[in-house]
Amino acid sequence: MKLIRCLSVILLICLSGCVTLPPERVSDAIEASELEGHVRFLSQPALRGRKAGSLQSQTVRRYLTERFAQYGLVPWGKAEGCEQDFRIGKNIIGVLPGSDPNLVDEIILVSAHYDHLGAKIFTYYPGACDNASGVSALLELAERISRAARKPRRSICFAAFDAEELGCLGSFAFTCRDDYDDSKITAVINMDLLGRDFLEVMDNSLLVVGAERYPALQNRIEQYGCRENLTVLPFGSELVGPVGDHIAFLSSHRPVLFFSCGLYRDYHQPTDTADKLNYPQMAKQAAVVYDTLIHLADADTIETASEPDPADPRTLQSLETVLAAIDQKREVFKFDPNDLQTLHAVQEKVTRAVEKAPTSTAAQKIRTERQAMEKLFPLLKNAFPEIAEETEMFIQVSRWFSLDPLAFTEAYRQIVRQALSQKPGLFKKAVFSYQMQLEPGDDGWAAAREPNGLFLASLKISMEARGTYAILGEKSLAFNFQGQFDICRGRREEVMDYCFLKMIDNRQGTVTYSIQTDEPEKEVQTISLAQAVKRIEDPNLCRNH
Repeated sequence: MKLIRCLSVILLICLSGCVTLPPERVSDAIEASELEGHVRFLSQPALRGRKAGSLQSQTVRRYLTERFAQYGLVPWGKAEGCEQDFRIGKNIIGVLPGSDPNLVDEIILVSAHYDHLGAKIFTYYPGACDNASGVSALLELAERISRAARKPRRSICFAAFDAEELGCLGSFAFTCRDDYDDSKITAVINMDLLGRDFLEVMDNSLLVVGAERYPALQNRIEQYGCRENLTVLPFGSELVGPVGDHIAFLSSHRPVLFFSCGLYRDYHQPTDTADKLNYPQMAKQAAVVYDTLIHLADADTIETASEPDPADPRTLQSLETVLAAIDQKREVFKFDPNDLQTLHAVQEKVTRAVEKAPTSTAAQKIRTERQAMEKLFPLLKNAFPEIAEETEMFIQVSRWFSLDPLAFTEAYRQIVRQALSQKPGLFKKAVFSYQMQLEPGDDGWAAAREPNGLFLASLKISMEARGTYAILGEKSLAFNFQGQFDICRGRREEVMDYCFLKMIDNRQGTVTYSIQTDEPEKEVQTISLAQAVKRIEDPNLCRNH
């Protein structure tokens, strides 16, 4: 077995040595052919899927650092070069200084992750769309902006993050650096998955997440999309959940945008190859990101965050558009009669919600969006079985995240900080465990009237990380999320949703609920939230789950 491993390493070294870096083509525009060239290089068989920490990853880093140097980008902060080692991987960070002395210290961060899943014995994961496409767009943006006659007013940080597939470790490790100053980051743009059709049905589209609290910016992005004949589909951050490097930079005071084509048939499969990308469409998507980036870099001021307008139906309309496209191309999904019945019921519910949007609360709108997503994902079981298998995990993690995104990400940051502090020996593995508990304040208590009966609840989230890695040998990091609820005849999902919806709806005063007593009839009461909290102490009503 050891001999086989040694021979495998020698073979990989030889393969890596056969990779040659293509020459850089100079152009002022973002061209489909140049995007394709980057993608084909990054997803080639010799790079074996670009797994973080692999030998092939060195070739990718050389490719990125050489181009960053050609574009005149300078290292971040006190770093000696663009390559930043965080032991589990290496980020490539380059900065284009701003031209306005009054704004040069403000930084727009634009990112994409360059790692992927690596290889198995008889196959590898090319990761053409995930995320050679995003890195390709990142390089073309850096080239175009750095070679322009007029430089942006604000500084732009171009970040190619490593180890995203291991849990966004590269982006979080970057925020743990001593020379990282979060207050200087005034906006964030992350690109992950470009050039494919969302669920194989939404051609000429681009998903954008995180613009819901910046209506003027969202309007601009939609206008940029129209100019490129792209349908821009806005989705809410809480609905999508923690699914990319941008979550490391979540903040209550700055735009954090995520651009993507969305999930597709070959996601995380060996079939995610360069020939399946639509490069002219990808050039249009990159153009929208470019326009957004230039606007943020040159604006006199960046829009201040506001609470999402409950009457704004755009996120619901995005769902409505996707559902209609799925219905029109139902043969792609191999629906049975029950699936079609479920799809049409979801469509009808979302359409009604769009019509009622002007009089709806934020809580009602998000509840509809979440329920629609939870019904939609299981319908993918025939066409996208791998994606459907991950549905439950995705939904649950999204729920944890949505209760308090900032607290969630800060807890995760501390976990990553703990992981990076470990110092394994040459062969000896370092094993560590880190825990953090999130406890919501008074708004985390809930009482409501639901179809399934009363629940009174408090919620505590426990996050745990366990890692094992050595300088030579295995590298792994696993996470566990647990919740404890005090509930009276309510489902866990209802409690989690209600806690979250109560917070975003920001309603005070009274709530109505029903109590099932020993008597045949139900007692209906209207009480204050403070009184509801006190009822949790009644041992006759509540039990722990």
